[in-house]
Amino acid sequence: MALIDVLEVILNIFKGLLTPIIASVVAYIAYQQHKTNRNTLRFNLYDRRLKVFEGLMVLLWVIRRKRTCNDQERYQFQRAIVEGSFLFDKDIAKYLDTIHNKNLELGTIHAMLKLNCFPREDKRDQTVEKESQLLDWFMDQFEVSKKKFARYLSFRQTVNVSESRTMSCKNGVKRIAWVLSVVGFLFWVGFIIIALCEEGWNPVILEVGALFGILNFIAIWVVYYVGLYIVKGFCDGQSVYEPKQ
Repeated sequence: MALIDVLEVILNIFKGLLTPIIASVVAYIAYQQHKTNRNTLRFNLYDRRLKVFEGLMVLLWVIRRKRTCNDQERYQFQRAIVEGSFLFDKDIAKYLDTIHNKNLELGTIHAMLKLNCFPREDKRDQTVEKESQLLDWFMDQFEVSKKKFARYLSFRQTVNVSESRTMSCKNGVKRIAWVLSVVGFLFWVGFIIIALCEEGWNPVILEVGALFGILNFIAIWVVYYVGLYIVKGFCDGQSVYEPKQ
């Protein structure tokens, strides 16, 4: 087999590999886009859940300071409850409802004590005791609520969106670059061996094979670093928290 025949065989092999290589690259890009969309959804969900938790903390601090809350403050927390029912599982939704009901109860007791409408003194004492128990319960919720919301709001680390997504792409693309480098190295070694076997010893074949092998290696890693730089440009973003799921 002449050298030209070997080159023709190699060209046919490359044509055969072109389609699966393109398909693999497209599949990898689609997977990375899926991961990016999933992470974006998690970040947005975390932000909305955090607002519900902050609304609860505001309510607890108001009760701690004033021993009750007004209708506007109660309404604001009621809005957080409605939103929380769509953002959390049933355990948090039920917990927020409990907070709301006890808050209504505390408001009723506070109004009764303020009006001092008790037929007997012992009835007033019972109401004062009930108010004290409710206030203690609300003070305990500072720690209880943190434990209940920890499942939804804990984060592994503070990450930068661009760095997180770039590192995710970098790991996958770097593996592809290494695989292509090894495949390219083996290809040109095989080419040189086949050419020497067919044509006999020829320094030109060694030089051409070595030259193309080096150019192949350089081209792969140039594309890798340029591609990584482009991906980082598309992924630039602000620092956010990555919640546990």
